[in-house]
Amino acid sequence: MSLVNVFVTSPDTHSERRFLRNITLSELRARLEPIVGIPSQNQTLTLDGVLLMNMNLSLVDAGVRELSTLTVGDITDEKNERGGQYTDVSQVEKYDMTDEEYKNRSDTVLAYKKANEIGRFSKAAAEAEKEPLPEHIKVNDRCKIHPSTAGEIERLGHVRYVGKTSFSPGNWIGVELDEPVGKNDGCIQGKRYFECKQKYGSFVKPDRVEIGEFEDEELLSDLEEM
Repeated sequence: MSLVNVFVTSPDTHSERRFLRNITLSELRARLEPIVGIPSQNQTLTLDGVLLMNMNLSLVDAGVRELSTLTVGDITDEKNERGGQYTDVSQVEKYDMTDEEYKNRSDTVLAYKKANEIGRFSKAAAEAEKEPLPEHIKVNDRCKIHPSTAGEIERLGHVRYVGKTSFSPGNWIGVELDEPVGKNDGCIQGKRYFECKQKYGSFVKPDRVEIGEFEDEELLSDLEEM
């Protein structure tokens, strides 16, 4: 009994299968029905790019080879009745949940964080939200950002935002940097705090910000070259 391995593809499936070489194409279509989900009478068979017309032929007579590709089509595809019904997500009815519905559910990550005081719902976060604004830092002030870790360098820029944010508890300082070494354009998680070019925006905690009359980065570079 001689078997052959064949790649079987259809609008919704792709798999490697093993069949008898002497199985007729008519018998093969019956075997394929539970595999590809297409009724045997609606199937079209294409072997290695050649459309098979005589269903009385055996696989070997049709020219099958080891690891040939057998493409199973559906004659109703022309009417758009079947193709892609299992893989085309546009055909799936979507369920949209409003923000209010999500907040009121008890089986969500948000509900779990609230119940266990995690992240922005922790006591530390609540205390941070009560922090007064730093009086010595004003919007448009010239500033220097001190590094938070070893290996970082100081950066110069202008203060563009002072206050609370929705992305993290406490006060944050939004800075428009002199050079494109930031991470944003003043917009975080879809909320805009100030306007600047992409990669020129940065948000840091107040304790890393020093206010002063610092030279512009471009001017410093020019002086170093003189």
